[in-house]
Amino acid sequence: MRRRGERADRRRRVRRALGLGLVLAVCGCSQLPVGPEPPARGGDPSLTPLCAALAPVRVRVAAGEGPKGYRVREVLDAEAVQETLRRWTEAAGVFARVRAQPLALSSEDTQALLDDAWRERDDVLLEVRLERFRVSFDGHNKWWVPNIVNWLFWMIPAWFVATEDYSLSCRAEWTLRSVGADRVVARGARDVRVQGSLDEFDRGWQFFGFIYPLNDADNWRQIARALAPAAVAEAGRALLEALRGPVRVLLASDAGLRRLSKRVAVLAGVSRYRSGEDLPPLPFAARDAQRVGEALVESGALPRRQVEVLLESSATLVAVERALNEAAQRLGPRDELLLYLAGYGGLDARGEPVVYLNAVEGRGELTFERLATLLAAIPAQKLVLFDLAFDGQERSLPPPRRRSTAAAQRALDCFAQKAGAAVVAAAGPGGGYLTSEALGASLFAELLGRALAGEADQDGDRVLTLVELYDFLAERVLAESAYFGPPQRVQASGVQRVRFELPFRSRPREANK
Repeated sequence: MRRRGERADRRRRVRRALGLGLVLAVCGCSQLPVGPEPPARGGDPSLTPLCAALAPVRVRVAAGEGPKGYRVREVLDAEAVQETLRRWTEAAGVFARVRAQPLALSSEDTQALLDDAWRERDDVLLEVRLERFRVSFDGHNKWWVPNIVNWLFWMIPAWFVATEDYSLSCRAEWTLRSVGADRVVARGARDVRVQGSLDEFDRGWQFFGFIYPLNDADNWRQIARALAPAAVAEAGRALLEALRGPVRVLLASDAGLRRLSKRVAVLAGVSRYRSGEDLPPLPFAARDAQRVGEALVESGALPRRQVEVLLESSATLVAVERALNEAAQRLGPRDELLLYLAGYGGLDARGEPVVYLNAVEGRGELTFERLATLLAAIPAQKLVLFDLAFDGQERSLPPPRRRSTAAAQRALDCFAQKAGAAVVAAAGPGGGYLTSEALGASLFAELLGRALAGEADQDGDRVLTLVELYDFLAERVLAESAYFGPPQRVQASGVQRVRFELPFRSRPREANK
């Protein structure tokens, strides 16, 4: 009988221990928020395939968080945060590829981020910021009073009961930029907040902490680490909803795709040719190409990364062909290419126009036929500027025979049609060609720089159209060259046919100062 009673007592004690363990398991377990997982990747075949670069995430703590003593980089794993948001962005199905940019890049340096995206041939840059990052103690929950009683009888289990509620909040802001156009395409923001119930060990050990938490930097750091994954996941879900909603609609429209249009400029200038005997030094040509490139950047028409300037020994036939072949791979029908050539021009044995560039040995001859073939492979809107002559004037070799103005215009028209480009040449046959020591440039290059600064903007909308550019150059070159000698007449073809626009920052009246 005694043994039977002892066995019954043991069973009762085991049942009580199991019951207590079950109670502690139910009420004492932490209730940390679990963030959502990205859904299966969607897809929309109607969208233009675009590649996106996801910048390193920028986090800024809210005012008043400083005294808590924790640091964001100790709370958030930058690589894990970026990967989480990359997965959510990819799941939206808006982009064909989403690439996480190197964490070594500063999230504050937008131009460096855009430079990296351009090198990797991304179409858009997605920047995500977690602003007003804050961790808060929201108070005790319903288990607090029972846990005080529990502590009086069972001190150790009381520390495992989750009696404190904490929350992590931030404002998730995102910006979508066009890499090629260097402008904001879309932006949005949403407030994010997650809450969890923490026990003594989740928050960080304090003997009487469950009564009133006296949190130090280590406590706040541990709390933030516990809540941060769910907050980042919620920010990712908000980003996905925005991408699948207004951003998808925008990218499916012509207006949205025009915002993503890219502009590229290739400029080549040669003043000194390797075949010095045949082609003596030419004043200002290389400097003109450099100045036009700087004007494009300073006016805001193009970012520096999209302006390739080839000068002197670098301005070879091979280099120009490589630059144009690369443009053919990068640019689409809504994009724009500007090609500027300064140096010697001339006519070949057949009487066809030729642009002379440098070569490994001697000189490289870029014929109109070859240049038209290279440009025809580029589906963009194209503008070709010849800052040279083909009629034995200052920037051309003496032709084997003179050509009439009509024949020269036909050659230019044929080239423009085959290349699918608009063409503006600094001088036509039978006119003058002016370079000035006072200007330190050709008259054409000087006026082109002034046009890009805003002087040619007739309607004041800060967008320089091709028609505005041609009208300005044709009028000013003719008027100002007449003061120095034979008038110089700009020759053009395809100006009305090609849609080409260059934005700029400065106002026309500022450019005149």
